[in-house]
Amino acid sequence: AGGTAPVESGFFSQTHNKFFGFQMGLDGQLWSNGWAKLDGSINAGVFHNQIFVGAQAENVDQEWEPDATAFISTFQLTLVLPADPVNFRFGYQGAYLGNMALPVSQSRERSIVQGTGIDATDDIWYHGFLFGIEWTR
Repeated sequence: AGGTAPVESGFFSQTHNKFFGFQMGLDGQLWSNGWAKLDGSINAGVFHNQIFVGAQAENVDQEWEPDATAFISTFQLTLVLPADPVNFRFGYQGAYLGNMALPVSQSRERSIVQGTGIDATDDIWYHGFLFGIEWTR
């Protein structure tokens, strides 16, 4: 029995960032009153970003492999309250990633059907509050 092959529909995309480089940072106690303490850390890195982007739409399949220099920085500020046998940690943390290949950027800046556009990179910022419980024994 003959039939027709199914036709692919929709848009499919894969984006991978591979980093090769170095990172340095500082980590320490910023304040203490003998009971509670305030810890902080900051890190920064420079990396060679080996990017892979693959996209398919309506039986069109394309791949790009641009390279970029990526920047990554993280920070954390944490108040530590001891309550034997645990410590409670309350704080704020953030991460900045620069020159990253993001799926939304690739979709916005490149037409895979026509094969035109640019290899776009963007910056992204993640941040938020943190809560942790640390076992001390």
